[in-house]
Amino acid sequence: MNEPLFWLKSLVKKWDLDFLRESCSRQNLKVLFVIFFLLMSLSYPLFASSKRAMDVTKDKDFFFVRGSINSKPLRFFKAFESKVLNVNGVVPMVSVSSNKAVALCTPLQVYAWVCGTITCANPKVILYVSVNAFNVSYLWTGPNGFVSTLKNPYVTVAGTYTVKVTSSYWISATTTVKVTQNIVAPGATASVSGSLSCTKTLVTLTGSSSTSGVTYKWTGPNNFVSTQQNPVVSVAGTYTLVVTNSANGCTSTTSVSVSQNNTKPDITVSGGALNCSVSRIILGATSSVSGLTYSWSGPSGFTSTLQNPTVMSQGNYKIGRAHV
Repeated sequence: MNEPLFWLKSLVKKWDLDFLRESCSRQNLKVLFVIFFLLMSLSYPLFASSKRAMDVTKDKDFFFVRGSINSKPLRFFKAFESKVLNVNGVVPMVSVSSNKAVALCTPLQVYAWVCGTITCANPKVILYVSVNAFNVSYLWTGPNGFVSTLKNPYVTVAGTYTVKVTSSYWISATTTVKVTQNIVAPGATASVSGSLSCTKTLVTLTGSSSTSGVTYKWTGPNNFVSTQQNPVVSVAGTYTLVVTNSANGCTSTTSVSVSQNNTKPDITVSGGALNCSVSRIILGATSSVSGLTYSWSGPSGFTSTLQNPTVMSQGNYKIGRAHV
């Protein structure tokens, strides 16, 4: 029974004998007082501040609240009739009187955060959540249809993630956390100083990046490896450069080819015979390769850079490895 109503019945019985002896004005005052007290007793929950009034029906050992908190029906033990119920010291608290119930909805306090940023070196981060209650469930949602019921899930995609925390008494709260990423590649360019040849046996590889604070790694033929930015090489082939941004672990890759021209030109030489009537001979040199330079040598220290020099002394004349 409602405690204020029980007290009211006792009060009325006590005043029954004296009621008729009182003056009309005093009787009227008492009647008004009783009516006011009765109304206040029946409607107390509706006047409680920061509370929500809801219809309640009684069935066996429970109150069934036809209202709801966060769209979930409420059910409370009948043993707590006319009491303020504090479930496990958390929420909700309910005051039941007559056919009304009031839920004192102390909201869950939820805080979510993330440690770190998604990078190439760290492709996943952990979402964290803290709540001021026990026995709660978690529902995370996020980009690309992400869903997880773990308290602290791993994620690999940047964006805004929402966590809904629900207590065992159907009180819920949501909050969001933003995951950022830094996966910008540093950029890489590579070049070579020229081609290898019979006269040029070394060339320089040049690496560069638009990002500061990067590291370089070259690989190439014959297991070539170098961490210098601009190494020197002597073997033709393809060289690959990997530039790594130490800030986020992201890399950029490029390559350059070192060519080599060690092909010897073909050459044909011709001479002649000196005699009494022929005192001069024109040495001849021909090749299918254009753009050649010539260097003749011969008797008595003879030298010439002409393709076809004239000589007046007999002997062997040499141009490269060809003899005449």
